[in-house]
Amino acid sequence: MIKVFLLVLMMHAPNMPTVKYQAYVLPTLEECENARIVRENLAHHMAKQRGIDVIWIKSACIEMDVFTQEI
Repeated sequence: MIKVFLLVLMMHAPNMPTVKYQAYVLPTLEECENARIVRENLAHHMAKQRGIDVIWIKSACIEMDVFTQEI
């Protein structure tokens, strides 16, 4: 098995019926933490462009083991 990091980004805004989420797989914790900051800032920027003033964003890097794929 190999270790990867799953970046989960959850977003909610007024008048949105559910929490939207996105997930990304990254090879290291450092890359995941860097991507977390970039993705949060991008989500805020996109919300402003769409005229949404208040938005809730929560993200986390989750460590997980995955099986290697053998062909």
